[in-house]
Amino acid sequence: MTEVLPPDSSLTANPLRDKRDKRLPRIAGPCSLVIFGVTGDLARKKLMPAIYDLANRGLLPPSFALVGFARRDWANEDFGQIVLDAVKAHSRTPFRQHVWDRLAEGIRFVQGSFDDDAAFEQLKKTLQTLDEERGTGGNHGFYLSIPPNAFPTVCEQLSKSGLAQPVDGAWRRVVIEKPFGHDLASARELNAVVNEVFPEESVFRIDHYLGKETVQNILALRFANQLFDPIWNAHFVDHVQITMAEDIGLGGRAGYYDGIGAARDVIQNHLLQLLAFTAMEEPINFSPAELQAEKIKVLSATRLAEPLAETTARGQYGPGWQGSQQVPGLLEEEGFSKTSTTETFAAITLEVDSRRWAGVPFYLRTGKRLGRRVTEIALVFKRAPHLPFDSTMTEELGANALVIRVQPDEGVTLRFGSKVPGSAMEVRDVNMDFSYEQAFTEESPEAYERLILDVLLGEPSLFPVNAEVELSWRILDPALDFWASQGRPDTYESGTWGPQSAVEMLAAAAGNGGGHDHRSAQHHHQRRQQKARRTTRDRRSGHHGSRADPGGHHRRRRRRGRGDRGRQWCQPRTSMPRDRAGTQSPCLRYRIECSNPRRGDAGTGEVVVLRLRGPLAAHEHSVVIPFLLPDTPVVAWWPNQAPPIPAQHPLGRLAIRRITDATTAPDPMNAIKNRLAGYTPGDTDLSWSRITYWRALLASALDQAPYEGINSAVVSGLATEPALDVTAGWLASRIDGPVTRVVGDLKVELHRDSEIITLSRPQTGAIATLTRTGRPSASLPLPRRETRDCLAEDLRRLDPDEIYRTALEGIAKVQYV
Repeated sequence: MTEVLPPDSSLTANPLRDKRDKRLPRIAGPCSLVIFGVTGDLARKKLMPAIYDLANRGLLPPSFALVGFARRDWANEDFGQIVLDAVKAHSRTPFRQHVWDRLAEGIRFVQGSFDDDAAFEQLKKTLQTLDEERGTGGNHGFYLSIPPNAFPTVCEQLSKSGLAQPVDGAWRRVVIEKPFGHDLASARELNAVVNEVFPEESVFRIDHYLGKETVQNILALRFANQLFDPIWNAHFVDHVQITMAEDIGLGGRAGYYDGIGAARDVIQNHLLQLLAFTAMEEPINFSPAELQAEKIKVLSATRLAEPLAETTARGQYGPGWQGSQQVPGLLEEEGFSKTSTTETFAAITLEVDSRRWAGVPFYLRTGKRLGRRVTEIALVFKRAPHLPFDSTMTEELGANALVIRVQPDEGVTLRFGSKVPGSAMEVRDVNMDFSYEQAFTEESPEAYERLILDVLLGEPSLFPVNAEVELSWRILDPALDFWASQGRPDTYESGTWGPQSAVEMLAAAAGNGGGHDHRSAQHHHQRRQQKARRTTRDRRSGHHGSRADPGGHHRRRRRRGRGDRGRQWCQPRTSMPRDRAGTQSPCLRYRIECSNPRRGDAGTGEVVVLRLRGPLAAHEHSVVIPFLLPDTPVVAWWPNQAPPIPAQHPLGRLAIRRITDATTAPDPMNAIKNRLAGYTPGDTDLSWSRITYWRALLASALDQAPYEGINSAVVSGLATEPALDVTAGWLASRIDGPVTRVVGDLKVELHRDSEIITLSRPQTGAIATLTRTGRPSASLPLPRRETRDCLAEDLRRLDPDEIYRTALEGIAKVQYV
């Protein structure tokens, strides 16, 4: 049994798709998602909010349905209220009633237990009804947010009821949450059970860390920048640390966690996947098959360093102080036995047997009730073989490091040595920092948003295949077997960074390398306390450190001699946020305001908006230039009347992106038509970004069967709306048939051999309707985009927009009626 998918050529045959069109998001086709285990925390805190956030971002199809399956005696309305409460409590994006109303139309609930044949027959009838009434097209995903021991029963029921078998070219997919077994043998059994019902290409194993932007950025950092490739190997890297630390305890989670432990819960999946991204070779391309092949190669070459007594450590948190509160130890937590041997901290040393990484240890650690919540990958580089400095000049100099911060402060830090200001030569560590929040104009989506969307799209790049799962268990199993023979884990105090055995593990590894020295954890703690006291005194006296030196992102080592190269765990940093303030010019004729179009505030490195009044308005470039740094990308935006040729304006000559708004021109239609005459790569207009989701919905409709071209198109609406003219121009540039622009109701019609696709909306409304010949109509939220959202899109796209240029050229082909 194989999943029936349209041929690859079907996407390229879609005339509205173009690889150069980077604005256009992918919207899934008609489908439903069935969640087993909707009463659990994962569904309530992650899955339901993520589904709403996708709807709020316009990425769910108009014909979408959410179905819950559980033993509760709920009606559809009861389950809808559960979802609503979860959305209001945990969603990332703002709550919008019109978005919720459309999503709620497709919410259904089926009562039953996993071994209830009648319940699965009712589920089948519910999905058939959704296919007929809501137009889900027979495309259904099954999300198993349930314990692994229930997987066989649910898979068997899906097979027995016929729900796992796709019909008439539709797809069926299953989503599995970790843990993927508890050892290699059980993982193989689980894979066999699932693959007996669903082919491997229809199985999506969720590792939510792979949905995080920073994890995906590892690939961009490594393979898009020649800067890092020459040093990303054993010649320059001393060791690699991959850390996932949590400050929470396990109260109330005994049923899931007791007997599993930190290694099975985190190292087997999250951390080994991070290792694979960090250590893999460059793939031929970024297709799912090539990415998976390279990850499998590096996991095949990875093994535990020996002896395990020295290269692994585990612990169990005891009572202590966490976040100014006294907290209990694991054995005092509700549901845990007083004799539990479950580890809450695990650390292992791995070696990768490849030319790139030979001799470089990879240290992986995870734990509960640690100092604070942080996940990061630290590449710690070797020291220079010789330094021309006296040892007293480099007492505060540690090792260079590249730190990829996965959460919570997503970004990248490069640590290097710099001279301390003063008459003497003194070198100490400083940090050069990249922050996602400051560099981009929109918040990173939650991992589950990306992964659920990829499931609905059938995009498997970020999902481990069964070979990766089994290789991960092969790596970890020897450590689990060894620990099982060692009795109770070491105890560590809550709020610290793990047991002393983990510190000694790293120290021993450093000593085995020759010439290494490692100071005690107590000395590290004293040094950090001293630094904290100095920082507190500085803040009280009004002195604030720069972002480049936030005061201790990692522990520093006092260099006792040129051969001293002690290793230690890289510690997460704490830093003061940047001051955010606007500035007011003393000149009454103009005002300088600082603002971020997404958040409404600004600070260093963000967006500065200049509003000039009076005679100075004719010489705005003289005000702007002093604000600009030589290497800073410049975007010029004219909110009102734009110059005839933006690229020839003094500000336009400085900018790599020039944003105009034809809507504000005295004659909007002529304004958008005339944009082509002076077009220069980097020009754009807000009337173009206002139609992004109209274009995405039309393109998504053509991704679905029947795979036909477009014979003709009609664009209707107000005569004074330039967004419709550029829509018509875009269609005229993409199809061979005629495109007509008429004055009338707001809608776009695509005429094909077998159907007419119509996307319409009231002029002042927020709800659109998508209709297709012979299919149920679907309503969806599609309000007019606000200027701030359009600006955010244009600030994110700083590359030349060739599709916009072709849309402007296409306006000349449009027939105006």
